[in-house]
Amino acid sequence: MPTAPAITCQDCHRKPAAPHSTRCPDCGGASKKLRDYYKNRQASNEFENGTAWRNCSKHLIRCNPICQRLWHGVQCHRPSVLVHHLEDPASAPAKRMDPANLVALCRQCHPNTTGDPGGIAYAPTISNVMCVTYTYPHNPPMAEPAPGSIADAMRWIAGK
Repeated sequence: MPTAPAITCQDCHRKPAAPHSTRCPDCGGASKKLRDYYKNRQASNEFENGTAWRNCSKHLIRCNPICQRLWHGVQCHRPSVLVHHLEDPASAPAKRMDPANLVALCRQCHPNTTGDPGGIAYAPTISNVMCVTYTYPHNPPMAEPAPGSIADAMRWIAGK
């Protein structure tokens, strides 16, 4: 009696599939990790698709229409379209909608990480609530200002 041909992995198409599966053990593990990642993100997705977050992010973008990212002390001039959390909302759920933890950014300046990777400067967040304007600075003051031009850099080096 003839045997059935070996089934190859449906993802990589190179290795034989594991018994009673359509994927090889390597691709099956990667698939499980991806499935677990999205299963664990269910609570985050419910928050991000909720009315409270949509209203909060729209309000923050309306109050901060220009991207808040600072490049060498100069603010980016593109319009802000996304709201970014400085602290990961999964690790600090109480700060999810705190304006001191949020910055409005353009797509080009928005990092692909959760939370702030560090070393990035942002302009203060402005929030206008009931005709009262609040300003939330994000960066601690530097001990010594960084040079802004070549002439400033030369004076700064000479001062050392």
